[in-house]
Amino acid sequence: ERDPRNAHDSNAIRVENEDFAQVGHLPKQVAQWMAPLIDQGFLYVEGRIPPGATIEHNRAAPLALTLYQTPAARKLFESPDVIDSGAAALHDVMVHAWKRMKTWNDPALIRETVSKLGSAVGRNALPQTKLIMQLMRMRADELDAALLERRRDILRNTLRGLRVGSAAQYSRLTLFPLYAANGKKAAVVPLDAALKKGQARIDEVSEAGVVNALRAENLGKYPVAAFQGLIVIGGKQDRMIAATTVVWPKATATLRVGCVERNRWAHDGRAFNAAAYAPPSVRACRARADTADVPQQGLWDAVDACLADAGVESPTSTLAAGFKSAAQRTREYARHLSLDKDAVGFAMGLDGEIAGVEVFDAPVTARKVWPLLRNGYFLQAAHGEQKKKRTPKKTVQTLLKEAAANAPGPSEGEDGTIRFAVSAGDMSGEAVAIGDRLCHVSLHPVTEPEFPEGEWEELPL
Repeated sequence: ERDPRNAHDSNAIRVENEDFAQVGHLPKQVAQWMAPLIDQGFLYVEGRIPPGATIEHNRAAPLALTLYQTPAARKLFESPDVIDSGAAALHDVMVHAWKRMKTWNDPALIRETVSKLGSAVGRNALPQTKLIMQLMRMRADELDAALLERRRDILRNTLRGLRVGSAAQYSRLTLFPLYAANGKKAAVVPLDAALKKGQARIDEVSEAGVVNALRAENLGKYPVAAFQGLIVIGGKQDRMIAATTVVWPKATATLRVGCVERNRWAHDGRAFNAAAYAPPSVRACRARADTADVPQQGLWDAVDACLADAGVESPTSTLAAGFKSAAQRTREYARHLSLDKDAVGFAMGLDGEIAGVEVFDAPVTARKVWPLLRNGYFLQAAHGEQKKKRTPKKTVQTLLKEAAANAPGPSEGEDGTIRFAVSAGDMSGEAVAIGDRLCHVSLHPVTEPEFPEGEWEELPL
């Protein structure tokens, strides 16, 4: 409600609640341009406190405003009949810019333009000029919201389009192949395959090395994906990829990793090679969605538990020793469980529960990853109580449906990817997309460990 008799500001706009009781005023810098447009009959305004907003006692509250224009307001978006001042000339420029900007689809470009125009739109600009500035900002916000929804649909549509195939069971494991509605060509080459063909190389980030980082170089002509959970052995110590990272052709990238060999920090003469994917219990100590780091102590504990289950003592506490000790048992699982050539991924059941879900961009990617990826699941199943309980297909279908329904808003990764933190039931994980193609989804049962701030900065070697 306008408050023109306000002793402090004749442009004041009063905020009232549903009972018409005054609860505050709009900020002065907003009222300065909005009030004249209301007084001239061009606009009327409604506001509401956004759901979930936190309001401290006697403090300002966030207010979402909706502006309604009257038919007379059309003249605000037309060039002035007479340009007889700098303010009128500036408004003429803004009118033309707004007409062009309504056809733009890049919110970053709009914000950059608004920022540059803002230096010209000062205190003495016409109210309608300031209105157009606000509309430009709103245009960028609307495009961002639409982009967010389109990106969310990448994950939703992929998960909803998956078909769960017939199960194959051996001992403790139940394997469900996952099929996509439409087959597509691969968007990435797995790092394990690229390393094997000499199309990629991994090194320490420096001669001194850093525990939680490695440098990857793509020597090929296709994007290389270092999928979360891959164990690379060599260098100063064995590591596990903490978050899926894409390395672009003829480029380098820093891989966020966690240590899976506690008691070694010295070069042993070996170049880094892909060994296997960690078992689900270890991969559960995955990267946090907001930092791409893993809680290192929790990761070491998970490795120690895995080695203890296998009855293995390793001088350097390397997870690789667990795979070596279980080689015969994992070969038995491999003879009985194979992934169909048309599957884009799988869900693996362990003792009646889901141990993990893996989805890739194309069947060829899943086939390339399967020989190393399966061994992580086989290692976990090779030891422990042999319950041999079958996992129901309905459990997998329900999990995928819930993960699709929970599709979160994505973030942009430093590697140019689109990243999602995925969750369903007691499982969580990550999804990574390139453009409109989802290249990896992984879900595992997770118990969140404590994560002290700054743990990575002071990691003892």
